[in-house]
Amino acid sequence: MCYKTTNIFSPDRFLYFISDAPHLIKTVRNNLAKSGFGNNTKYLWNNGKHILWKHVVQLYNHDAESTRLTGDHFYLTPHTAMNVKLAAQVLSYSVGSVLSHEGEDKQETAKFILLMDRFFDCMNTRSLTEGTHKRKPDLLPYKSVNDARFKVHKDI
Repeated sequence: MCYKTTNIFSPDRFLYFISDAPHLIKTVRNNLAKSGFGNNTKYLWNNGKHILWKHVVQLYNHDAESTRLTGDHFYLTPHTAMNVKLAAQVLSYSVGSVLSHEGEDKQETAKFILLMDRFFDCMNTRSLTEGTHKRKPDLLPYKSVNDARFKVHKDI
């Protein structure tokens, strides 16, 4: 995503704000990891329901094979908290889709993870053909300002 505003020191020029997708995905995962977990009293929520790290940890503890996640994904150290790959794997389609079948109380967490997977794919396109090869349309490059994916970002 790119936003612009008028430069107050040079009104004939714009300042542009460009999202750093890898940094954002780590930040989101790190905030989710603090959502009601351990001694943390901060909760993420949407639609009146909590989005909780313990839902993802419970999934790992009960069904680790279905997501291929490891302890490094959940028991964060200063080093693993900065690992983009681990953050992207936790906030992935596979984790969100498995979690969506785990009960009504986990639905908002599952929706959040699926939304973050789409966001990361849309913001992290690397080639013209990656979306076709991986069968993930969100990885396709943007070709128009009318691309439907922009509506997804606005609705967030």
